[in-house]
Order: sequence, then C-alpha cells, then structure tokens
Amino acid sequence: MPKITYKLLRLSRGKRYVIAIQDQNGEIEPHPYWEETQAFFARGTPVEQWEQVGTEVFTQVFPEALPEGYSAFVRMERRKVCLGVVLWRGAVIYPLMFSTLEDAISAAVQDEAVCEIQAKTEFGLAC
Repeated sequence: MPKITYKLLRLSRGKRYVIAIQDQNGEIEPHPYWEETQAFFARGTPVEQWEQVGTEVFTQVFPEALPEGYSAFVRMERRKVCLGVVLWRGAVIYPLMFSTLEDAISAAVQDEAVCEIQAKTEFGLAC
C-alpha cells in the first residue's frame, strides 16, 4: 500500500466546508474539493487508508483589513493560539500556510496592490 504523504484541510464556512490538500512539504494544492471522498479519489488513496489521512479544521474569519475577494481560514488552539492560516482568493488557494492572520492579510494586501498595478499597466498598453 502507498504511504500517506498528505493531510486534508477542512475550510469551514458556517455549516458548509470545502477540502484542501496539503502535502508533506507543506504545499497546499490551489483548488478545493467539495468533500473528503473527492480528495481521496483525486489522490488515488485506497479506501482502506482513508482513516489514516489526518484532517485539520480551519474556520473562516472576517478581518476588516482583508481585501475584498479574499477569504481567510484560521486554525486555533484552545488557548486562542493561532496554528495556521489558509488564504483563498477567488478560485485559488494560496500554496503556503501563514503563521499568523496578520501575515495572511499582509500577503493579500500586497497581492492586491500588484494586481492593481498590472491592471493599470495592461489598460495603459491597450489604449
């Protein structure tokens, strides 16, 4: 049997959720899955090994400083210590997990600024 080299990240939005996959190097796949079984089949994981796959649960938060179009999901310890943040923009999940919510917001703000500059440059070239 193949060795399990990934874990599932359950990104919860209220009562609904999607699944992201994080490999053993910490890289997160850019696209979500609607449920665990879809992720297992995409990875070719035999049914007998499904219970061996770890799952971490992240809850959506709504910080005011997060640019429009971005979503942040936080995993917290009982003592309110942040264990990681997953950032999602549109249909793409960022490939890294952030250590803090502030780091995720900073990355989103920088990303948004780069997108605005590119849009202005492309518009300028088109005119």
